[in-house]
Amino acid sequence: MALHDPELGSQLAKFVRSQEEHLIALFTGRSHHGSVVTSQQAQRLTTALRALFVGLSQGVPLGLASGADEQYFADAALALVSGISLIDHDADAS
Repeated sequence: MALHDPELGSQLAKFVRSQEEHLIALFTGRSHHGSVVTSQQAQRLTTALRALFVGLSQGVPLGLASGADEQYFADAALALVSGISLIDHDADAS
């Protein structure tokens, strides 16, 4: 709907930008692997997180991301921000 209604699209974009600014502020200055996250790095990470969530949320109803429940979304975001693997190391390798 936001694509076809300029006013709604503007409101949605404003809301998304506000949330992204909040995330950028939370990430900026944090310690990560012995360095400090810069504002530019935080911006890039926030863009990547948005892309991840948009892609997954579109993929679920289209049947392109079967099994992507809330926990999968959280695990994928955690992997993106921390470098933790999504691979279940306890799973049977066969």
